[in-house]
Amino acid sequence: MKQYAILTYITLFSVSSAPALAQCPSCEAPPALDCRINFDGVSVPLTTYKQLGCRTDIVASYGESKVNTCRRTFGPPFLLVDMALTDYSSNNGWRSASRYASGAKVDYKEQIEETYDQAIEIAGKYGDTAAEAKLKEMKKRHLDLSIQYSTNQDSIELKVEAAGHGWALDRKRGWQDSSIEVVVACIAPVNLLDQIKAHVGLKGDQFTLTNNSSASFYAHYGLQDDKTKSCPSATPAITVRVNARTSETIRLPINGKVCIRYYNKSPAKPSLTKSCEYTVGAVEKISALPTQCSN
Repeated sequence: MKQYAILTYITLFSVSSAPALAQCPSCEAPPALDCRINFDGVSVPLTTYKQLGCRTDIVASYGESKVNTCRRTFGPPFLLVDMALTDYSSNNGWRSASRYASGAKVDYKEQIEETYDQAIEIAGKYGDTAAEAKLKEMKKRHLDLSIQYSTNQDSIELKVEAAGHGWALDRKRGWQDSSIEVVVACIAPVNLLDQIKAHVGLKGDQFTLTNNSSASFYAHYGLQDDKTKSCPSATPAITVRVNARTSETIRLPINGKVCIRYYNKSPAKPSLTKSCEYTVGAVEKISALPTQCSN
């Protein structure tokens, strides 16, 4: 009597899969639009930030081949300086990264030049020759760096690919999980003029109102971009409370003025028809409200 062995084939499927996306442990929090310029830096006086540029993954089943991409574009106030690839998990997968131009036209040079020129104009108008010389040196250095690091390649793209593998009795998934980590430099923050002025101690476009009395008062004021124009048309009209022993700083147009009318109490219908006028650089220290421009 013959005996037959019956073999049962069991098709095996791999149940492993790519791990869930994790955070970039070495990256910093996204910088703000008013990022800080490191004016005192020696070699590279630009503040740089390490960021997670983009991250993506792909999982392919047996017999499949899949592709996924992620992209990111960097614009003002940041400049893309460098990038590096990081792999978190891979199984029969691969990746590639590229840097390219988005087509957006961003003229950092023009932004930087215009901002420094404003500060230089303020310094020159008030005879601050030391600040003027320093500003010209800072401007040249800032422009040199913007040219050194500037490129029209402001975007990154990460492509991940994976293919399922194995054979009919041992089917396996393939996956790839990768990211691009980038270094961006703060080159043209939204408050660049304020940062420049603070660094050189330039206050030429400000008017300072100081309340030296023991009681608070209200100042209703408006700005005129032309000091020859009348006060009633000054805009915007704003009312502020100036507390005792405190100061209020108001930024003025370089060739303009501020018109202020003072009130003991919060005015119901404030007006600028009876105002005191102050130009750039003026300082007013008040112990009692001036009668010629108060209620």
